[in-house]
Amino acid sequence: MPHDAAILAEIRERALRVLLYSPDQEPYREVGPDFVCGKCHGAGRLICKTCKGTGVTAKLKKPCGPCAGEKSVACETCGSSGTLTEAELPWNCRYCAVARHCWEKANLRIELDERRPRYIVERAAFEASGIQVHWVPSEAPVHDPMMAQAAALAEPAQATEAEQPALV
Repeated sequence: MPHDAAILAEIRERALRVLLYSPDQEPYREVGPDFVCGKCHGAGRLICKTCKGTGVTAKLKKPCGPCAGEKSVACETCGSSGTLTEAELPWNCRYCAVARHCWEKANLRIELDERRPRYIVERAAFEASGIQVHWVPSEAPVHDPMMAQAAALAEPAQATEAEQPALV
């Protein structure tokens, strides 16, 4: 069975990183908190549910009440900023034996749920701590491109030169 040399090199690098780790050095983190709002995917706005993004009511064709014809409404979860003030650490950290040591500079808070503990990190403390996350490409935060289109609906469209009517 053939193997990929790049994957083998990555496995060796990770194994050496674990074997040569000492408590006095900074932990090498491959995952971390994602402070982008999960509801609006960082856009700060959501498609209006009343008019479904059209800006007008279905029956009367008048401007929609909740969005006032803007086709989108402000996200209440993040306060229209697109980022959260605190985020839960990913599942990888919940099962790690050194999670408390790894995230103590970011003021790690543990909340006990009926099913499992939740590790919460505040964004301000995380940014002030200088903690670095070396994202593995498969684990990097991926955000929904459809929400980017929804944010574009909220902005007035600019016609390009090709779309503008020719002046006669």
